[in-house]
Amino acid sequence: MFIQLIELCAVYQHYRKSTKQAKELENPPFARSLILLVIAKSFKTRQTSIHHDRQALFQSAINDLRESIEVDPYDSISHFHLAHNLSFINQEALKSIERCLLLSPADKYSLHLYALLLTAQKQMSEAYAQIYRATNDYPDIRNYLKFKIVESYI
Repeated sequence: MFIQLIELCAVYQHYRKSTKQAKELENPPFARSLILLVIAKSFKTRQTSIHHDRQALFQSAINDLRESIEVDPYDSISHFHLAHNLSFINQEALKSIERCLLLSPADKYSLHLYALLLTAQKQMSEAYAQIYRATNDYPDIRNYLKFKIVESYI
């Protein structure tokens, strides 16, 4: 059932069906079903061109993620998605990604988002320190960052 919801979320036409099914899921996967609901809302947000509607969808996704974190405060995935969605509306994204990194310090996507958020807030020395630490502590991240640099030039 859980994998089917992910597949439904990936297709924009099934947004309503997937969100309804995600809401119907019961504990214990309730926290993860909220994450699926957020992913579906994120897809819909990217399809929406009206600014007010986009902001409302982001805020709804943030509320769902906060509820997911209340259910399972140690789920780094919820904290990652919360930071990602908060970054779009310029709120406390740094606080959420820092919590995510406490729960899952080796997550290269979280480290990447953290460096981006620090850079966006003009905290260049901290961003550089995080990149330096990540590349020294996790060699596979060095390759990931090189790939991202090359990808940005293409």
